[in-house]
Amino acid sequence: MLRDILDCSQAGGIIIALGSGKGGVGKSFLATNIGIHIAGLSKKVILVDADLGNANLHTYLDLPLKGLTLSDFISGKVSNLAPAAIQTGVPHLSLIPGGKAPLGVANIVYKKKMALLKAIKRLSADFIILDLGTGVSFNVLDFFLIAHHKVVIARPEPASIENFFQFIKTALWRRLTTLIPDLSTRKRWEASFDQEGEWGVKRVAKIISEAGGMLNEGVRKKIEEELARFGVKLILNWTTTPDHRTLGYSIEKVCEGAMGVALQYLGYIDYDLQVEESTRLRKPLLLKYPDSGVAKAIRNVTNRLLVGYER
Repeated sequence: MLRDILDCSQAGGIIIALGSGKGGVGKSFLATNIGIHIAGLSKKVILVDADLGNANLHTYLDLPLKGLTLSDFISGKVSNLAPAAIQTGVPHLSLIPGGKAPLGVANIVYKKKMALLKAIKRLSADFIILDLGTGVSFNVLDFFLIAHHKVVIARPEPASIENFFQFIKTALWRRLTTLIPDLSTRKRWEASFDQEGEWGVKRVAKIISEAGGMLNEGVRKKIEEELARFGVKLILNWTTTPDHRTLGYSIEKVCEGAMGVALQYLGYIDYDLQVEESTRLRKPLLLKYPDSGVAKAIRNVTNRLLVGYER
């Protein structure tokens, strides 16, 4: 069951998941360059292209799509993910490509998804970086939830920020729901969670309070404990103004006030044509323009992410 995988403290690498509620926010670009920076610290890093059905992380590293991929594990061709990891040419950095997935792989059955989540947690590396698909499908959310560091990428625009809050709300709902074993109680809990509050979300502490006798003492305690440790991190990409750069601090307050969830704003990445140029050339920005302002910003947000990086 998903709850067992999420609660498992199995030894392995520190998992960093990069998600977003909206496409086009630069998630794959950042996953690649964050991985390069961590690898440059002499840490063994595995990038995993977990965007099922639309994998393209290999293009950011200018790597041919050949050999084993994540799709081969899903199809049952291999039973271990490790052989699918390919060298990227960057010391200490390897990639497990998503592959040219067959039709429908984005909606893999629950049993295969559970096996894939377990396989990711068994990978041997200092850090495992998951580049997730966009949106709030259960597959995306479950990859997000197994991470030790849950990072959401957003752009400083209303639609992207609204999608950010919906992503966090749905991920939190998905996690807390796994703690409720009784099906009828779970349905009533879900109905309470669906009620709208500020930014389309509602403070979970209020939901717990309104639940009354719906939740027994043991379940209520588990939910409160999980809520207290459910931390999320935010990176704002494509910022252009001082207001954009400080927006993350306002989002921190709203996230805490509206949901009761701790949010850490890791920082911002300014818009720069060098980003588009490096992507067009299939040359990671940290390698193509290592002294640029964008490269410095990526290193800064990554260093903040790594502070006390133990689980």
